[in-house]
Amino acid sequence: MAAAFAVTVIKEEVAKRAERLLAWQVLLSLSEGKGFSLAADKFGRDEAFYCRLTHGLETEIGIRLTEPHSRPVRLTQDAIELLPEIECYLEAAKKLKEKISASGSHKLSIKFGIPVNVPRTSFVEIIQSYSHQDPNLKVEILSDVDHEDVISGKVDIAYLPYRPPAEGLFIWDVNKVGNVPLATPEYVRRRGNPQSPEDLRTHDIILRAGRNYPATTHLQKDGELRPLEYKQIVFSGDVLSGKEWLMAGMGGRNRFISRLLLEGYRTGKVVAGIKWLE
Repeated sequence: MAAAFAVTVIKEEVAKRAERLLAWQVLLSLSEGKGFSLAADKFGRDEAFYCRLTHGLETEIGIRLTEPHSRPVRLTQDAIELLPEIECYLEAAKKLKEKISASGSHKLSIKFGIPVNVPRTSFVEIIQSYSHQDPNLKVEILSDVDHEDVISGKVDIAYLPYRPPAEGLFIWDVNKVGNVPLATPEYVRRRGNPQSPEDLRTHDIILRAGRNYPATTHLQKDGELRPLEYKQIVFSGDVLSGKEWLMAGMGGRNRFISRLLLEGYRTGKVVAGIKWLE
């Protein structure tokens, strides 16, 4: 298996605007004396996230807002004196949002990039829940995008199988994914089933590749790394075309088991490509 991190990216200035408003909301919640646990319950992220958010706000405005050694975290006197203005600010922001939504003239469209091999079902409920909260929200899903598309404005937010080497983006880890070697039974009958990574030297492979897609160079099992070796690459490109080459028995495929291939794996149309990984 070749491991990689899946991340979500958005333009940094867009994320900062949203986080600044949330930071003031978190600060107001601290006034209830329950520390960051109340914010975690109310807004849905872990306490460490809201702690970092509050420290970022302190750095931005140059005022200490929380007592560093208090448990649960308490507000400083400076922060307490700001509470009336914070309440007014948040109330004004709420009323402004409600008025814009009520006018019916403001349609918010978000372009969301998701790799073609990622099941859409995992995003449908989340998107629908936001749409119920704001009927003016429209989410458009695009495939085959990368961080450069976020920077250029082609998409607003993107789910990527790599960490972008670019500044000006807000990035957070979503999960860890792996590329798994697969083959069809017909290919295994014709060419044999590799028992170890070294056996791949006599086999053809199919690789996922793209403009910024990370190159697969190693296989990993229980922390052990082996170089990915092969006779030749018979196809290198997009995931859908790679699937067709795989099902045609043209080679072994080093790829994340997506919904495109999961049913084939369950029914025996594709099998594990290397015994070493089983």
